[in-house]
Amino acid sequence: MIWSIVVLAGIVTLRKRWGDIRDLVRSPRSLGLLCVTTLLIANNWYLYIWAVVNDHVLEASLGYFISPLLNALLGVIFLKERLRPVQTIGLLIAATGVGFLAFTGGPAATWIWITLALPLSFGFYVLLRKRSRADAITGLTIEVCLLLPAAMAYLAYLSAIGENNFISVSPATTALLICAGAVTTFPLLWFTEAARRLRMVTLGILQYLAPTGQFLLGVLLYREPMTSGHTIAFVCIWSAVIVYTIDSIKAARRKMALEGPEVRPVAHLSEIEEAEVL
Repeated sequence: MIWSIVVLAGIVTLRKRWGDIRDLVRSPRSLGLLCVTTLLIANNWYLYIWAVVNDHVLEASLGYFISPLLNALLGVIFLKERLRPVQTIGLLIAATGVGFLAFTGGPAATWIWITLALPLSFGFYVLLRKRSRADAITGLTIEVCLLLPAAMAYLAYLSAIGENNFISVSPATTALLICAGAVTTFPLLWFTEAARRLRMVTLGILQYLAPTGQFLLGVLLYREPMTSGHTIAFVCIWSAVIVYTIDSIKAARRKMALEGPEVRPVAHLSEIEEAEVL
């Protein structure tokens, strides 16, 4: 959180956005909404780091595989987005894989709460950020600033009991802690900006890239056990991704053939442009 503020402060200063942040803070509705999103993203960050440190990368990965499903569901319920029949089938296939792991995943099922808590916190975070008038940079800057007092208090506590690892450990570890600010900030900035431009259903499918990387790290680098439940769940989920993607591309091509190319504002990409992203 602290090093993220350093990164964001530099970006905000370069882009001369402090005035926009001041306007958001003065708006009770905007500030209240950002307070809620701050609690959601803080919960998500903490739980994910806890899962990684305690050798539950695969459970965290599966949680982020569920996240697109939840985003699609939230988009349908709250934003009145529609799913085509083939898209619905794809989501049901993915849900089947997740359900199989939850009920027959053996030891993995013990930690299913991690798998559920991560997508719930992040899904509602995305939904509320779409409702906020704050853009990616200003919103994230306010969120991290709201977390700063708690972060500083916790660091003071760690220092008091002799467990503050910053500077006291190797220079390499200190450098990694500093870089964690940029590694945390930039992906979230880019994702939040995309969330404002794409439909939640499309955004959800693109989210499968991150948990795939987490899954590969867990299996190949950290040597976490790959159960049969994990295997079946991942096969179902990636089958759903393929079904959804093919249907999106076909729908975009049909629309292009009927309507021809059309200029769209950047703030709301068409399905044709979304298919090109896919």
